[in-house]
Amino acid sequence: MIQSKFKLMDSSDPVIAMAIHNGNKIPQALQPYMAISEEDRLREEDPFTGKIADHFSNSIVVESSRFAADLNRRRESAVYLEPKDAWGLTVRSSDYPSTMTPLLLSSYDNWYNALSYQIERLLQIHPFLYILDLHSYNHRREGADAPPDPQSENPDIILGRSNMPEELYPLVEILRQGLDGQVFMDSRLDCRVDVKFPGGNWRVFCMINIQQS
Repeated sequence: MIQSKFKLMDSSDPVIAMAIHNGNKIPQALQPYMAISEEDRLREEDPFTGKIADHFSNSIVVESSRFAADLNRRRESAVYLEPKDAWGLTVRSSDYPSTMTPLLLSSYDNWYNALSYQIERLLQIHPFLYILDLHSYNHRREGADAPPDPQSENPDIILGRSNMPEELYPLVEILRQGLDGQVFMDSRLDCRVDVKFPGGNWRVFCMINIQQS
């Protein structure tokens, strides 16, 4: 039920760009039970991150919405069942059939199994991999015509470090310095670490993958 594109064209490249919240598609089987509008979903999805990922030789772009199954959450919280699971939003108009959540979780498992296989394959070639987990966020939470949220709490680029060991923090700082102050669309980029979004489920996956290697 989870649709994604695995584009892994260059085994010599140790970088994989991921856009796991890029998608906007809701599986047809879920559509009769959805209460949330496409506009409200879009506020929490990460549109166009797939286009960024596509610039890399190795990329994985998810086309299904996180409102089907959220791949950036632990398995037990990947399917939004109640408003508290989705920032208070009412996602469903009625309960799913008893078979629906197991199907979504099975698709979640299959996706992670496919990812694990590809990572294991590349780790046979490289001593380590760089995983770029790409996300976006909405700085106009009150609507497209509302004023932007304060820059002090909403930098242009956020580098989240919660899913990596502290010994790698100096590398993140090198990346931050390289991005901060660069001119993009006639403005200088404001790049900071761990503001608002420090990271998601990837640390758990990477720890499991390392233990299995």
